[in-house]
Amino acid sequence: MKFINHKLKLRIISLIYLIFVLAILSCSKESNSPILESFQPRELTVLVGAGEKTAAINAFFPQRLVIRAGDTVSWKMNTSGDPHSIIFSDQPRVDDVIPVPTENSGDVLRASAPIASMLNPKVLYPSSSENDKTQVWRGSGFINSGIMFPKVQLPPKFPLIETFSLKFDRPGLYPYVCGIHDFHQGIIKVESSTEKDVPEQTEINKIAMKEIEPLKEITDGLHFLQTSDKILDREFGSNDTNIYIVASGMGPPNAELTEFFPENLSISKGDTVVWVSSRWHSIVFNPDGSFPPMYTPQKDNSGEVQMIINPVVTQPVQAGKPFLGSGVYSSGLMGYGQRPGGVGYSLTFEVEGVFKYMCPIHPGMTGRIEVR
Repeated sequence: MKFINHKLKLRIISLIYLIFVLAILSCSKESNSPILESFQPRELTVLVGAGEKTAAINAFFPQRLVIRAGDTVSWKMNTSGDPHSIIFSDQPRVDDVIPVPTENSGDVLRASAPIASMLNPKVLYPSSSENDKTQVWRGSGFINSGIMFPKVQLPPKFPLIETFSLKFDRPGLYPYVCGIHDFHQGIIKVESSTEKDVPEQTEINKIAMKEIEPLKEITDGLHFLQTSDKILDREFGSNDTNIYIVASGMGPPNAELTEFFPENLSISKGDTVVWVSSRWHSIVFNPDGSFPPMYTPQKDNSGEVQMIINPVVTQPVQAGKPFLGSGVYSSGLMGYGQRPGGVGYSLTFEVEGVFKYMCPIHPGMTGRIEVR
């Protein structure tokens, strides 16, 4: 009996020893395993557009950004060229211009008669209130920065939006767009909060500058061409007259110089000028006074200010009539697609003098015709 108890004791001691050894080995393995450490959330900056005055470089810089879950991205307005906006959405694309809601409303971009239109409030205004600035994007819904106008283009009674911030707390691939330029898109790739291989702001800035550089070279080259004031094209018309071709803006959509080519043109009485445009522009003369504004703010029934677009800018005025030196002449909205002004606008000058004109869509885009 004593022998049996002694044998049992030995087995128990052996079992305890075995458990002890296994515990040590287990602890040893755990100590060699990598410990995943979460990084502190960061605030990172993406530049919105580039270029000064009439150089419209339309892109996000960098266009693709890799961050960690928990990081916040701030988009900063970086141009005085075109307005922009930032939209994250899993819904169909929203039009930036819509008819004014009245009984006679139609599609202003395809109408043949003057129709009031306005900037879509869903794109114009931020999707959040001032008291709800910390927005989080998780891949569903609709979040909009509101239109970020350059200071020189800011409509009256509309707040200046220079930055827009959004937090990302879930890994994923999140595309976004500019609500004004359909070709203007970006991507935020969100890695886990423990991911080491993501760029810091210094590297992000270098990538942004590298992306801006070739587009800036395009607008700089176009500016050199534009300031030469060389005639783009001249053809022979009837009765010893000439037909001059003027380009309204030049360059690709993401690097356009919003100038007239040439800016100054000397012609003879009876000559015709033809403006052509591949993007959205308008040719407006008003020898009797000031140029019409692009927007005329009005309050709706709820008291919210709506940005009504001036029909003098978007619809043709005195179409097909010769220029006689007084009154308003307008091409209407020109550009790709079916626009009221088409892609070309012609005007025959029947009086002598010096006449200035502009594109109200792009402040600073002006031209001059001298009729000898």
